[in-house]
Amino acid sequence: MNTISVSMIVRDEEENLERCLKSIRPYVDEIIVVDTGSRDKSVEIAERYGARVYHHPWENDFALHRNQSLSYATGDWILKLDADEELFPTDGPELRRTVASGEADYYYCEFHDIKSDGTEHGVFYQVRLFRNHRGMKFERRIHEKLTLKGKEGYARIRFRHYGYFLSPEKMEEKHNVRVKILLEMLKREPQDVYSLNQLASAYSMHRDYAEAIRHGEIALEMRRRRNLKESFFLTTYYTVGQGYLALGKLEEAKKTFLEALDFYPYHLDACYLLTLIYFEQKDLKKFEHFSKRFLEIHEAVEKNPHLLYHYYCHNLDKKKEVLFRLAGTYFSSNDEKSAAEILQLTFEKAGRPAELAESIAFFCAHEKKEDLSIEWLAKAWESGREGGTLPQTLKEDPRLFLHLGLFYEEKKRIDEAIACLKEAKDDSLSFEEKLQKEITLFSILWKKGEVEASISHLSSLVTLSGAKTLILIDKLEDIGIILYDITEALSVKGNRYLALLTLKLAVEIYPQGFDRKRFVPLLEMATRHSGTDVAKVP
Repeated sequence: MNTISVSMIVRDEEENLERCLKSIRPYVDEIIVVDTGSRDKSVEIAERYGARVYHHPWENDFALHRNQSLSYATGDWILKLDADEELFPTDGPELRRTVASGEADYYYCEFHDIKSDGTEHGVFYQVRLFRNHRGMKFERRIHEKLTLKGKEGYARIRFRHYGYFLSPEKMEEKHNVRVKILLEMLKREPQDVYSLNQLASAYSMHRDYAEAIRHGEIALEMRRRRNLKESFFLTTYYTVGQGYLALGKLEEAKKTFLEALDFYPYHLDACYLLTLIYFEQKDLKKFEHFSKRFLEIHEAVEKNPHLLYHYYCHNLDKKKEVLFRLAGTYFSSNDEKSAAEILQLTFEKAGRPAELAESIAFFCAHEKKEDLSIEWLAKAWESGREGGTLPQTLKEDPRLFLHLGLFYEEKKRIDEAIACLKEAKDDSLSFEEKLQKEITLFSILWKKGEVEASISHLSSLVTLSGAKTLILIDKLEDIGIILYDITEALSVKGNRYLALLTLKLAVEIYPQGFDRKRFVPLLEMATRHSGTDVAKVP
């Protein structure tokens, strides 16, 4: 039996606690809560979800209270949680599978920081699931660390964390408690680099960048001097470099992030911020280099997310931003080939997702690359079709199906052309677009030999154009006659481009019926625009 005990410490968490317990209750065997002095309904909520609650007065020592909670747990496994966290709705079964497998003694779990508006701020990994009764305990008064024993593992178990986006009053209270304890610890142990790192982070979150840099640089200097390798220095590098950026000190920021990449080549945040710095400095060669490196690191992280377990990643969601900025730089320098190549390469490596293709289509339209935009919209439609979903752009603007149909017709991909043209609903189209749709469908079906199917589109063209023509079709020539009449009606109405399309079809179907004098103005216009006589009569 692999039983799971949730281990928590709580004080005044009525706003968060129910969300947390509701997410986890069905998948665990017991919930242990050490309450350190709640004055709200936290205890009542915990007991409602079947938690065993133990009361201990707050002693300014997170590790102490964590270990108190561990001491009451009877399960084979411990899941350490905070009230401001919740399990992803789909990940409960994975939690049970992980403990049942017993492949490791402790597991890193994936956490997503959520902003107050519901969007994601960053991703990080922490050891939260570990075997009980193995002597693993928490150390340090604040930012407590678990002493790890045995074999490590990485679980596909995800949690949301809401703790850093509270009301301004609560954030200020949290900051003051954090800084006070860290300063007390540093007073006793001035060489404690971990506390220096955490103090720098605390000041950075408080937007006190000068103090963040000061304490972070002390920690980094100790690292260099003592050749320290602890993974928390990845956060220190980010904190210091981001502080320099916030103060407008680009050269200092650049130096910090370059050193961070030397320290850990998969430091996605450092690489991303270097792309911004070099773009700002108009150093396009280095901007290109670090943009491509960012995309390579991102690809590696997508294949192996555990490359992130060493640090809090702020910029995992910046892939499209980097890709489009790089492609936009290529477009600006008239290097359309390189832009197309980097877009296609990224799309292929990502597994050809419809969502990415749709974003690229939107980006190309913004860059006024209309042909490329339609090409990428076609890829989005194809990928979405395989997965049974329709790109949002096409849901919102069905008229784009007409452009896709014309794109596929030009590429001689007839089945796709027909499918898209039929999805271009008439109520989304202008008069001219309806005409073009019917002309194109008639042309495609006629050339496929599907004469009866094409006739319905010919009838629609008669109605739309208002042509006075034959009512019945007895022979092949009648179709040509009707097309000549439609051509004349469209030409009179000023729809000369569409008139030329129907004239071409009429000449192909019934060349003997062509009367050059009847279409002189139309032919003169075509000759002026193309330099050739469009109506080629044998």
